[in-house]
Amino acid sequence: IYTLSLHDALPIFPNGLSSLQAHYYAADALFRLGRNEQALPHFEFVAYAPKSQYSESAQYNGANIAYNQGDYRRACGLYRMLATAAESDDARRQGMQGQLRCYIRQEQHDSLRLTAHSILQLQKIPADLADEARAALARDCYAFGETDSADLYFRELAANTSNGEYKGEAVYHRAAIEYDRAMHQSDAVARKKALQRSEQIIENLVESPTSDYYLAKAFILWADIYYARGNNLQAKQTLQSIIENYDGDDLKEQARQRLDAIITAETPAAPAEDEAPVIEIDNE
Repeated sequence: IYTLSLHDALPIFPNGLSSLQAHYYAADALFRLGRNEQALPHFEFVAYAPKSQYSESAQYNGANIAYNQGDYRRACGLYRMLATAAESDDARRQGMQGQLRCYIRQEQHDSLRLTAHSILQLQKIPADLADEARAALARDCYAFGETDSADLYFRELAANTSNGEYKGEAVYHRAAIEYDRAMHQSDAVARKKALQRSEQIIENLVESPTSDYYLAKAFILWADIYYARGNNLQAKQTLQSIIENYDGDDLKEQARQRLDAIITAETPAAPAEDEAPVIEIDNE
């Protein structure tokens, strides 16, 4: 009863501190009841009002609600305010982290990179936030074909993270980058060396696996290396092992498609149906 009466009473306090308090208390009560969609406009009223004791909480909660609703533009504005105006280091970091995630979702690449770099320049940065920033930079560079920069960030991520999934992702992508370099090499010696570097990275990952998913992806990449060297038998055996032993359907399908492609390439083409058979006559 108290919550609903507060919510309904807001028009009575159109201006001033009483209105600010009413909006915040209504937002907080609705939020606690799980009525986030109704709480958001009240949090925004407080967040965009002149700074008060409620500003930081309103910006944080409002941003999280908007983000979880998929309204990343709306969330980003609130996270930006939090990162700029919050008094505590933790709140500012939360604001920057939220901005980074919004930029990723909105594919705002320049802002993504700028925010990630700003995060990495912070003092006393939490390890998980540093991982997230490095991973964002590495993935974005890799997506745009900036392999030298991507390799650098993936190398830094692998060296600094204690998170197994991040480490597996970073090491796998470093191997993939070397493989891609090999495939774009016209010089046979340089191509051979790049394939060797890729294989060495994969071997290191296999010796100290940290992620089942990226270990399986590494084996698929290893099969590509075997195939590039003309070792079709080893490539097929490696892919078959993924199909038989890995639980995830996505990578099983990748392995199956690669295996089918190798088998198809090995199969002699059948003569066209409209071609008459050629009969050789021995005149001797």
